[in-house]
Amino acid sequence: MEISRPIHRTLRLLDPRLSDKYRDALHAELSQHRVFEKCEELRRFSIQGTWSAHLEDIYHQLDDTITKSMLSAECSIKKVFSRKFAWSPKLKAAVQAYRFWRLKLKQANGQHVSQEVLIRHAFKGGIPLQSVTNTDVSYIVQIIKLSYHNLTDMQSQHANL
Repeated sequence: MEISRPIHRTLRLLDPRLSDKYRDALHAELSQHRVFEKCEELRRFSIQGTWSAHLEDIYHQLDDTITKSMLSAECSIKKVFSRKFAWSPKLKAAVQAYRFWRLKLKQANGQHVSQEVLIRHAFKGGIPLQSVTNTDVSYIVQIIKLSYHNLTDMQSQHANL
């Protein structure tokens, strides 16, 4: 299989969002195919000096599996970008905080919102976990307004961030 030039490949190692997704997808693929256990087994045979032609075939199959897993993980990540704003960790945290408070308002108004989703947005937005249990609607509305203003300020400074 021909390896395409880096400009045509999906993986961009300078973007932590994509490299983290790639790493997680690759780890899942390798775990599914039990690559780590097979590598350890081949290493044991190599150290013992009992290497054979059969083990060499297994080694090549394992190499093919690793290569296919890497390409599969690369294809599984999608491009995540905004055409309007340059990406930055601070802007991402501001977006996640605003999303958290909007979801928290929905939950406070009686709509179903998963606790796991709230905790994930709180973690990514840098919000203390005790805020997850707050149900005061007037407080939440005030915080939504503040987080929206913070978000718009971050968006206006996106090139500097």
